[in-house]
Amino acid sequence: ARKHPDVKVQSEGYRIVPVYHQQVQQGWRGSQGLALESAHFKDLAALIGELQTRLRVRSIDFGVSPQRRREVENRLISSALAAFDKRAGVIRKDLGANGYRIVELRINTGGNATRPIPMMAARESAAPPALQAGTSRLAVTVDGAIELTRR
Repeated sequence: ARKHPDVKVQSEGYRIVPVYHQQVQQGWRGSQGLALESAHFKDLAALIGELQTRLRVRSIDFGVSPQRRREVENRLISSALAAFDKRAGVIRKDLGANGYRIVELRINTGGNATRPIPMMAARESAAPPALQAGTSRLAVTVDGAIELTRR
């Protein structure tokens, strides 16, 4: 896997359990995960096709890259803050206040949701999986408290 420079490789989840036959321990069975991460679907699919001749593919998850997530969230934060300001202005006007100040403000960007795709590939199969980019929903919420001012 390390021969592919565009693929980030990381081992994870080592687990070992006893194996029993007729309530007598016969040995041990171990497993460990290998996480592969890449923005280059073609390279990643080829590598998975190569590795699955010796390893079992448990799942494939898709997610928005951290860089793209930050870019989109920054734009959404600006829009959400503008909407907050507009609503605060409506409240100020409807209640007859001269102005307002923000007392508390919370910005929530949601987190890193991924879309899992179960994959239980047979060891004999060496065909690379078909990977296709999809869409993800990113959301930003802004809520807080304002203090109205009268003069």
